[in-house]
Amino acid sequence: MSARRFRLSALLFSAALMAAACGPKTPAAGNSATTAGTPTASGLDSASAAQLSAEKDSLLQQVLTNTRVMSEISAELAKVKSKKGPVPQVAQEGVPTAADSVLQKVKELTARVNESESRLAASQRRLAAMTTSNDSLKTEIASLQAALGQFNTIISDQRSTIESLNSQISSLQQANQTLTSQNLALTDTVSTLVVEKHRVWYVIGTKDSLKAKGLITDEGSKFLFFGGKVSVPARNLDPSQFKEADRRDLLTITFPDSTQSYRIVSRQDLSALLQPPGKDGKLKGGIGIADPGKFWAPSPYLIIVQD
Repeated sequence: MSARRFRLSALLFSAALMAAACGPKTPAAGNSATTAGTPTASGLDSASAAQLSAEKDSLLQQVLTNTRVMSEISAELAKVKSKKGPVPQVAQEGVPTAADSVLQKVKELTARVNESESRLAASQRRLAAMTTSNDSLKTEIASLQAALGQFNTIISDQRSTIESLNSQISSLQQANQTLTSQNLALTDTVSTLVVEKHRVWYVIGTKDSLKAKGLITDEGSKFLFFGGKVSVPARNLDPSQFKEADRRDLLTITFPDSTQSYRIVSRQDLSALLQPPGKDGKLKGGIGIADPGKFWAPSPYLIIVQD
């Protein structure tokens, strides 16, 4: 881009000097008119040349403005792409990104360059149609043709610059889309991890039904009146035999039979209940969980056995 800027600056400087040198000239008195109130062909040519010279000055201002705008756009793109600049924002509905804002400016610039090119073509057609035998006007027309030729080069270069800007914007938009996709994927991953973290399973049933499902087993031994067996969770638990829930939502569990006593045989932290069981470990009616994190920390599987 720096080489292109240098070339533009050189061309514009040359065009500016030419504009100063090619201002409207006053034709010789002998060529102004044949008689009072009746302009000669040279007089008509002179008026047309003066009008074209004014149009040339207007075109010069327009291409200068186009160059300034392109310089501003390049600076904005440099800020967006700079590692020291702000990180490109993920596109949100109704909220334009930095690249979108620059793209709008480039579209407006393209329209101005199209207008400049159209005006330049019209000026060149008018100039080509002019003929004169006046040496002074011939020099003037030649100068105008040279100036318009310079403008044509400048506008062509501006089109190349616009193509480069559009390419940079496309790259930024692609980077923004990639970032958006990555953020969405990351959000999905985090959401999945959060859901997995809070997934728990619970089951309530009689001792025999839970044994039949392979969810509990008896450990220990009994001989005559000595020793005893205790129900504990099986080593390998099948989640399909449980009800799945989110521990953030599962704050109360109601027992199927309010007249019966129940016992938690899994490894939950019972101190996290609103009303922990008594010394006999029995519960009635249901349970309320005061601290889900603490309650489910030892195991995500809750097994409640009806006594």
